[in-house]
Amino acid sequence: MKNNIAENIVKGVAITTLAFGAVKCGGDDNGKPEPDCDPDKIYVEPGDYSDEKMQACGYVIAEPEERDFSTSFDFLFTNGRTTDVPIQDARIEAGSKTLEELGIVKQLEDAINGAFNTVAVNIPQQNRFRNVFGAEGGVTIYIDNPTTPYKMKATNASTIYFHIDYLKSAPTDIQQNVFDVVTIMNTSNATYPHEISKAIGCNTVMLAKKGKEFDARKNQLGLIPCSTI
Repeated sequence: MKNNIAENIVKGVAITTLAFGAVKCGGDDNGKPEPDCDPDKIYVEPGDYSDEKMQACGYVIAEPEERDFSTSFDFLFTNGRTTDVPIQDARIEAGSKTLEELGIVKQLEDAINGAFNTVAVNIPQQNRFRNVFGAEGGVTIYIDNPTTPYKMKATNASTIYFHIDYLKSAPTDIQQNVFDVVTIMNTSNATYPHEISKAIGCNTVMLAKKGKEFDARKNQLGLIPCSTI
């Protein structure tokens, strides 16, 4: 909810400044000339907007024109159905490129398909994906960019978040992390939010199976050493 509110505020700022004659990079003779112009910024004249930061910086960050995407997955249900998964851009001051233009939508498709087809090595493990994504209402994926880094997290049994910086880092562990998060979401007594931190040393699923309370920060700091699993 907070992300949506902040998103609307930022969109409102962009609309307001444009109404007062703000211009995008290279928009007209009043636009910022290259090389000083940044295509992800909307430039305004002093006094067009009352916010102090705006007055000092002279621009607002451009936002993507499209934020809602959707993809589908074939988890080999016996009835042949596929599952549709909405992907929502919840970033603040995101820049003008959409998730599709950044390759994020395709990246998520590949990661989830890879987790299902490669990391899940048997039918019971693949059934976790069918249970989670095939449940009534399915799963919604959000991409955000908070200042606190993390990789991905489940906030409930039907919602997954990814940090945009993690996705942009071309992570090699994303398929395993997707598998681990789906495994938690398939657990009836799971505790949320379940977060994969920026630096993680021990397998979260093993910790959950041991009945231990998992704290990503403690694990990151080495307070839950792998030798205790």
